[in-house]
Amino acid sequence: MRNYRKAAIIFVNMLFVLLLITGCTKPSKEEQDNIISTSVVETLNVGRTRTAIARPTDTPIPSPTMVPTSTQVPTIAQPTFDMTAIYGITQSPVPDLTQVAATPTMAAGVKERADWARSVPADGTLIDGGAKFTVQVTIINNGNTTWTTEYYIQHVDGPKMGAKTKWFMPAEISPSKAAIFEIEFTGPTEPGTYRSNWAVYNANNVVIGNFYFEYMFD
Repeated sequence: MRNYRKAAIIFVNMLFVLLLITGCTKPSKEEQDNIISTSVVETLNVGRTRTAIARPTDTPIPSPTMVPTSTQVPTIAQPTFDMTAIYGITQSPVPDLTQVAATPTMAAGVKERADWARSVPADGTLIDGGAKFTVQVTIINNGNTTWTTEYYIQHVDGPKMGAKTKWFMPAEISPSKAAIFEIEFTGPTEPGTYRSNWAVYNANNVVIGNFYFEYMFD
């Protein structure tokens, strides 16, 4: 029995030694290469994982948008006002402006002047309303030019009392001479004092004198 137990212990020890020898056996070159490749791949994978954790995901930077340079100055609309809405009135349209012809300039030393001398019947005379009557008016040339038949007298404003509007000189009137006109009027039917204004014009339609007729009507 002792021998059997001793033999068993020897066998176990030999088996243990055999296992130690087998475990300590050097791996082949192919096994070593596989072990190294696996280790390298695992090392790279670990490095990539660490890098991804340490650096956040890159956000793409947008490209800047170029604003075109404009040299044109913007037009500013002028404000308009509704006069009716603001003030309750109607705005009249802007009238067309007609250029007035320039008055001819007279030569140096030229003087044109017409003066009233008298009227028959005289101003202030009482005349029957609605009746026709004739007035003889005398106009004197107090200038230094001769009036031609293109000079004239003309009604300006006030009641015309049925008279013709425009009368030309009956002949040429030299300085210091007078022209006599006989003008037919019709008296107003409404009682009162009426004044009719007239003027003397030269050949260039320039006023060279003023006068009037004034009568009372019953």
